[in-house]
Amino acid sequence: MTQIRWDKMSEREIRNLIEQGEKEISRRQVVKKKDAKQKLAAVAREFGFRLDELVEGGVRATRSRSTEPKEVKAKLPPKYRNPADHSQTWSGHGKRPMWAKSHLESGGELSDLLIRRGRAPRAPAIEKPTRAAAKSRAPRKTKATA
Repeated sequence: MTQIRWDKMSEREIRNLIEQGEKEISRRQVVKKKDAKQKLAAVAREFGFRLDELVEGGVRATRSRSTEPKEVKAKLPPKYRNPADHSQTWSGHGKRPMWAKSHLESGGELSDLLIRRGRAPRAPAIEKPTRAAAKSRAPRKTKATA
């Protein structure tokens, strides 16, 4: 095997060499996998089976750690909306979208982008009458007195 003179190579040459090496490794893995499948199929035929009959889930079985189905997480409802394009929303989880970043960089606040869920702004609180004021009112008519 020849000695590689890394110090004499440019970055481009090194990257090219690495890329060629990765391609060769991938090619060899494909060949090894093909050979292994052929040998396994031959052994299965010796016993009177097809390979896919012996391998659970067919030849292309996934490498799952668990046989139980994974629980699907529900998609979170959007919490923020792009004021310039209402089709762009964000749940507030995960990576912040570019439109939210640019809004914050321009001096805006994240609360400016909140989606208002059909609620009107809260009206000022009205004082409730005291018990004494409630007792002084005339009694209500009920079905029995009407």
